[in-house]
Amino acid sequence: MTLDEWNDAVRPKANASWNLQDVLGCSLDFFISLSSTVGITGGPEQANYAAGNTFQDALARHLASRGAHAVSLDLPIIRGVGYVEERPELLDHLRAMGWAFMEENEFHATLDYHCRPADGPVSVVRSQVLPRFWLPQQTAADGHELPAWRLDPLFSHLAVSSSVAMAVENGTADAKKAVNHVALLSAAKSPEEAEEVVLEALLLKLSRVLSVDVSNLEAAKPLHAYGVDSLVAVELRSWIAKELKAEVSVFDMTNASSISQVATTAAEKSKLAVKGGGN
Repeated sequence: MTLDEWNDAVRPKANASWNLQDVLGCSLDFFISLSSTVGITGGPEQANYAAGNTFQDALARHLASRGAHAVSLDLPIIRGVGYVEERPELLDHLRAMGWAFMEENEFHATLDYHCRPADGPVSVVRSQVLPRFWLPQQTAADGHELPAWRLDPLFSHLAVSSSVAMAVENGTADAKKAVNHVALLSAAKSPEEAEEVVLEALLLKLSRVLSVDVSNLEAAKPLHAYGVDSLVAVELRSWIAKELKAEVSVFDMTNASSISQVATTAAEKSKLAVKGGGN
């Protein structure tokens, strides 16, 4: 990302939070920051947003160490209001990625608990609060892919039970064994054949991301027809780069006239695919 993109997301969190504490001081009944679980788990191409939230977490700890009643709430998705609520298909996608959520009334109850004078100083350890966090086994039990953040050593204590892990891994292995699109793409003898392989792989990926049957997806329709926004497009871009070895921009995907066009672009840029009739 550019420096401007970094600053656009970091400054509203970092500068605004610091300015508030600088002006209001530490003698408040409470100082509550609305942070995000993204600062804990991270997110594809969201390093700027994660950094802004991490600053709020660190500021709360700093203020608590000085005796202030300061708390940073690392919020999950809030159901009932906001950007995600207006896009049901995005909520399904984020839940499939292991993102937790809480209801609006639960959020209000969390604020009600913290927005009051403390009986005593808030300990540094308790100044950063995760009101709701999804365990990997909960995601697996719902039939979704395990979240990528589970591999971070920070979450090693949230181990998936062996039975759940075995079921998920077996399911993943069976899927890969059933259709190995990487091998098919490498073996394609023409650009047209490569496009067919990429399109099939892309549709299957979309069906998992959007939690819809692949038969309900039409290759002639654009991605936005199925509610794919920039956040979902970022994940698709990362998947295409990792699995199909093709660098396709988010702009290329969101502005493509159809899913087929996205597949064509990916096939043309893939390092695995045949080029101009020869390997």
